[in-house]
Amino acid sequence: MNPLENLSTPPAGVSTPTRASGMTPYDVARTETNDRALRWMAALFVAASMVMVWTWSGRLNDGNLPVAGDAFYTYAAARSLAWDGDLDLTNQLMVLGDRWGLGQAPAADGTRLPVRELGPAVLMVPGLWLHHLVHAPAQQAPRYAAILGSMCLGVCLLIVGWALRRASPESAPRARIVATMFPLGFVVPFYSLGHVGYPHALDATVCALIFGALAARRHPALAGLAIAAGVLVRLQNFLWLLWPLIAYLRAPSDRRQRNRGALLVTASVASLGIGPQAFMGLAHPGSATGPIRWDLTFFHMEGLGADLWTVAAGPHGLWSATPLALLACLGLAIALRDHSTKSSRHGAVTSPSIAVPAAAVTLALVVLMATVRDPDSGHAFGARRLAGLTPILAFGTLRFLERATASGPRVGRFVELVVGGLILVNLVRTMAAITGVLPLAP
Repeated sequence: MNPLENLSTPPAGVSTPTRASGMTPYDVARTETNDRALRWMAALFVAASMVMVWTWSGRLNDGNLPVAGDAFYTYAAARSLAWDGDLDLTNQLMVLGDRWGLGQAPAADGTRLPVRELGPAVLMVPGLWLHHLVHAPAQQAPRYAAILGSMCLGVCLLIVGWALRRASPESAPRARIVATMFPLGFVVPFYSLGHVGYPHALDATVCALIFGALAARRHPALAGLAIAAGVLVRLQNFLWLLWPLIAYLRAPSDRRQRNRGALLVTASVASLGIGPQAFMGLAHPGSATGPIRWDLTFFHMEGLGADLWTVAAGPHGLWSATPLALLACLGLAIALRDHSTKSSRHGAVTSPSIAVPAAAVTLALVVLMATVRDPDSGHAFGARRLAGLTPILAFGTLRFLERATASGPRVGRFVELVVGGLILVNLVRTMAAITGVLPLAP
């Protein structure tokens, strides 16, 4: 007798919501087992990534790899918060120097404000406190500052798995687990294990939280808080407000009032994310650029078509540097075409309430990144500025896998092998880039 047979008959008085969604109790039990396994796998990635960055950063670049490049200014702001208790970078720039000369525009009162978003700097503070607590050598401070950032890889996998379950609870567990591995085939490993001081791994993690909160469509205030956190990490995450805006515009007339209220709540709470840097600008006026470095000179519209191609397929393009993203975009296109149709094999629903706003956020971020001065992202690993698209691209990967499986088990298994192969190639390239074997310059 199969011990799982009893699952087909629930105890008296217990409802069976899974039948309404097309899933059997056996599927539910198997899904819960797979999800537990996924959580354990992500926990191992958290621990492993922290150990790896701790080891590598001590051997490469004299221990300064986590704060190389633009991360220098994030590190300076973190030191100011941790050790000076303020956000005036004057002391830190005197000690560390001013790598790119970005501290040469102080406010009228002489305050040199942070030149990058505050979220990544705040993430470094606990590590710097630990460095001080254990009396570690001064040259190891960057390694300690990177501790929490190096955990983003595992945490991102956890949150992406949760977000995909929110967005598509009826998807086949196997496909959802494979799609959850998408961050490993994108830019997240490099910016979690190598250049940890850059905000991109944290950006991917927070945006996965935003995606899950918006897909759940239950608590607009929580979605607003997630977007506020995203704005603290990267200002461009304000574009996630397109999601509730589209939900409002596409809502039937009898639900328009409710969606309007959700939009206002989400937008109001999300605006808190700009509060700290806006306050700094008001409290310390007079800087030529202010605490938010996105002035009009940073953007241009000339040659937009060529720049869009650079973002997508240039040396550090979304598709060319991380080909798994191309497959994910095809899956997102499938979701847009299908809208509310059901998969014949798994009964997975592609809801327009997810596909349409997700595609709008994707398009908006791609266009924005094509208008900046250097659309190729400089000496980068992949399309780093589009790291916030990680959960949307994982969703697209899920849709592509479901369509392949619907075409036949062999096709589904083949596509799973392709996804796994692309992830493996990306991890090898990540290791090569971190160790300097693969140059980041085009």
